[in-house]
Amino acid sequence: MMLVLGMIVVSFSTFIMVLISPMVTDSCSGDSCDMDTIGIAWTTMILSVPVTFLVVIAGIIWAAIKRWFMFIWPLLGCVVIGAVTLIAVQVMEGAAGL
Repeated sequence: MMLVLGMIVVSFSTFIMVLISPMVTDSCSGDSCDMDTIGIAWTTMILSVPVTFLVVIAGIIWAAIKRWFMFIWPLLGCVVIGAVTLIAVQVMEGAAGL
């Protein structure tokens, strides 16, 4: 249960990053930023949370049916969401020239 709550916290932090990520483009003027790359990174960050949740829920159900360890799936979900968020932020910063 605690890992699921941890995954919710990580997902909420990703949601906050999605809300504040347009501020990366504040320094953009004219053609100084690659807006296509920023858009792809932003979309990836948005979609990482629901896709990861679906995979984690499916993994938990599958592990319950097989009677295997279920704690691994929320832990993997936290790692995946955190990693995708960090990579997307780095891509955005690189595309914005920061």
